[in-house]
Amino acid sequence: RRVLFRSGVPQRRLDLYRIDKETMRLTRKFWHALGSQFEEITLKFYTHLQSNPEVARYLPSQNMIERLRGAQKIHWQDLFTGEFDASYVARVTAVADAHIRIRLPNFHYMAAYAFFLNELTAQAQRLFAGDTDEAVQIVGAINKLVMLDMDVTMSLYMQRMMRGSEKESPKVANPA
Repeated sequence: RRVLFRSGVPQRRLDLYRIDKETMRLTRKFWHALGSQFEEITLKFYTHLQSNPEVARYLPSQNMIERLRGAQKIHWQDLFTGEFDASYVARVTAVADAHIRIRLPNFHYMAAYAFFLNELTAQAQRLFAGDTDEAVQIVGAINKLVMLDMDVTMSLYMQRMMRGSEKESPKVANPA
């Protein structure tokens, strides 16, 4: 059995997405400019989820929602300011495991990414409206990281689903 991403996301995968030092500089700049506005995004997100009965059943209490909002903040902060190393993969694996454990259909997960991508790019356009070129570059950097994150998480999710065991630790290889 292969193990996905044992020591982190392989450089060749980052290269495929064109994620480089400049991408990370731009997303760090964006995250710092975004500041507390991210709290508003997560509030809007969970309000949206609670309005959908099909999804709301996965959110049984306000305490859970607050815990998930905190986890979202950590995840996105790490994504935009961190490294794609083994600790990133461990965090993403925990997300995949949680979604498998609660039997969250992956289209809900994909819809969540669409929500966050739209909100984050809209914020980037607002925050950097005075410099159109930089806004375009930041939106491109956001797109790259969001797509990579979705790719890695869904790859781990699918691998674990195919194995039929959410408790087995993932075997890590370095697929491109």
